[in-house]
Amino acid sequence: MVSEVNNKEFKKALGIVLKTVRKLRGHKVIVVHKSTGISETSITSWETGRHGPSIDNLNILVRFYNIQLSTIIMNAEKTLVKLQQEKHPLASKAEKSIIVGDNR
Repeated sequence: MVSEVNNKEFKKALGIVLKTVRKLRGHKVIVVHKSTGISETSITSWETGRHGPSIDNLNILVRFYNIQLSTIIMNAEKTLVKLQQEKHPLASKAEKSIIVGDNR
């Protein structure tokens, strides 16, 4: 599915999921930065969908958040579908509808 959609749209959806997971875990960007070594600028850039993380950085984040990579991707795909259905520039409705599973 991911290969069939615009990369920019998927980055936006992935960013929404990453930000949602971070907030659900109760972390501020500075905490993620200090715990992972990933710059605050990079984290913010990924969460806004301006850029996408490398697979190495994505793996660092999923370990830090204690969540499966497949869960992140699955939720990004679901979010992408919701964004496309809404055809709305703001993602707040999609953010509220995401259910993120974890492996605790």
